[in-house]
Amino acid sequence: MRPEVIAVKLAEQPRAPKLLLPLPEGLQQGPGGGVRISALKELIVEKLPGAAAAPELMGMGYGVWGMG
Repeated sequence: MRPEVIAVKLAEQPRAPKLLLPLPEGLQQGPGGGVRISALKELIVEKLPGAAAAPELMGMGYGVWGMG
């Protein structure tokens, strides 16, 4: 079972609270029910357009982030 939200911490605002982004129902899933990193990147860039150029976001590994 996967969680309903993902918590995002902005590197340039370390003292700000985490943003909770709801995970859409149709989010691309990987093997084992995890969520693909590429799908998470797309979600974050969609909700936080300034994150597209963030090195931290681009540095996220490829593969599947298993949640469950």
